[in-house]
Amino acid sequence: MLAVLLLFVGARATFAALSVTPSTWNVIGLDSNNVNSGPNTFLVGVLVCNTGGTTVSNITGTFVWDSSNAFINLSGLSTVTTNPLAPGQCTNLFFNVVVTRSTSAYNQTRSYHINVTATGEPTYSTPTPREIYVEKLVSQNRNSTQTVTGPTSVIVGQTYSYTVNASTATGGYEQLESFLNFPNSMFEVLTISTTYTSPSTATNNKIYADACG
Repeated sequence: MLAVLLLFVGARATFAALSVTPSTWNVIGLDSNNVNSGPNTFLVGVLVCNTGGTTVSNITGTFVWDSSNAFINLSGLSTVTTNPLAPGQCTNLFFNVVVTRSTSAYNQTRSYHINVTATGEPTYSTPTPREIYVEKLVSQNRNSTQTVTGPTSVIVGQTYSYTVNASTATGGYEQLESFLNFPNSMFEVLTISTTYTSPSTATNNKIYADACG
């Protein structure tokens, strides 16, 4: 809430502030039956929101590895920038993490954090320790991406909308992700809006849904 205090000496100044929250699951993986089937690149990122009273500019996110692992690496940019955020606005900063297609990659981990800086702001960081874990992904026909709609041709500097329609088993899951893998060297994901059939009133502004809280 923004309050304005009027005094004889003038108005109280408002200050900028950012919140930085992990917006993706730390569990990624490879197909449990065939490492050459299915995805091996996953979005890892943060949701950055301006919780202050003034616009924040020169926002930069940097992905930092805190340990080594030859099976888990970045593909694309390790540093990304975004447009200024007005008070109350949020944006996503994403990085592309790629898993080597090898059975030796199963159950591997690699620690990381993401730093966010902006003009006049301190350095913000995701909680540490935090790691990426390579799971054995079980292929199931009841989980599917049914449709993807959006332009097939794009022009640099323009903004486009894409819609992913995906489904899970009837009972659902406590945690899930569904997303398009946009390379961060070519695309910037500005906003995300997710709705669900169960619960029907649920919404989300991240690709990661965590019913466990």
